[in-house]
Amino acid sequence: MDGWSFSWIYLILGASLMTLLSTLKKLTVVMENLLKPLNKLHVPVHEISMMMLVAFRFIQIVSG
Repeated sequence: MDGWSFSWIYLILGASLMTLLSTLKKLTVVMENLLKPLNKLHVPVHEISMMMLVAFRFIQIVSG
């Protein structure tokens, strides 16, 4: 296995661990706070974080 394969494995494991240990609302708040400096560039930070929340919920529904 090359380095890219390990990177993808670590990414998937990290995302799984993150979603197992915290609620979706907390993840959304953290993401919005991290992206908040982009408000100065007129980036719709709140809308982006809400889209990510919907995506996370949809993934949970599809995966069962």
